[in-house]
Amino acid sequence: MRSVFIKQLHEAMRRDDKVFLLIGDTGFHLVEPLFEEFPDRTLNVGVAEQNLIGISAGLCNAGFKPVCYAISNFLVQRCFEQIRNDLCLHNYPVVLAGTSAGFDNGALWATHYIVDDIGCLKPLPKMKIYSPSSIEAMHAVCRELFAFSGPAYMRIAKSKFSEGKDASNINRFVLETPESEILVVAHGKMVKNAIDAAALAKNFSVFAMDRIKPVDTGVLDGFAGKYKKIVVVEDNFKSGLYNSICQFLAERNAPNPKIYFIGPAEEYEKHTGDPKYLEEKYGLAPAQINAFIKKISAAE
Repeated sequence: MRSVFIKQLHEAMRRDDKVFLLIGDTGFHLVEPLFEEFPDRTLNVGVAEQNLIGISAGLCNAGFKPVCYAISNFLVQRCFEQIRNDLCLHNYPVVLAGTSAGFDNGALWATHYIVDDIGCLKPLPKMKIYSPSSIEAMHAVCRELFAFSGPAYMRIAKSKFSEGKDASNINRFVLETPESEILVVAHGKMVKNAIDAAALAKNFSVFAMDRIKPVDTGVLDGFAGKYKKIVVVEDNFKSGLYNSICQFLAERNAPNPKIYFIGPAEEYEKHTGDPKYLEEKYGLAPAQINAFIKKISAAE
């Protein structure tokens, strides 16, 4: 997914001489061609993410369209004040591209888990949030990102998943099961887990919500009228997509489906391990998702 993003960024820099890449001492073996071709529009600020955001704001004042590329947890948590005051306050067109999502960096322990980034940034006015689920979805997300319509954050999961078909709509069904009364809504790499879970049962549909903010209220309204149960699967705390869907349903003056959550508990994991181990701990593996669906299918 990262290589796909860098390729899309490379093409954007060729089309538009105002696109400027800033990195936080990461992206090696990927970004070198951009630095070689555009030495005047690339900069490695080093391990100084807060400065990265400040420089991007200054570049906006000079007419540039900055793209900030860094590890997600440092890009979000370390820079929250700068993102809020330097970018969102002025509605600056800066793309924040965060590498890794959820438990991608499991072996590096809780400091590098990325399960609270969406909840951190979602309340900020004008901030858009994306979590592409496939190679095709990355192409669609980049089309929106490189319109540079304001501050935007994208978490890039460590995934090579391809849907094998065009994903022109960022928010879309990736698996639609006729007559199903249960819908799984996921984003990022959890979409692949949900698809694999559905292959075991074939009794629910899967929707990829790759744009988390602004939430697609039209789509959610359609879900509420069609499905009896909605299961949100995400490698993020409940403050992410689940919270947005619950808020929409709570404010909707109409009968609502039951809504469920599969994802990490709101705690900082004290154990370390590879992504598969940590995902299994919180019920995110395909077999566990399938078992959860079976359980709620049998319940009234």
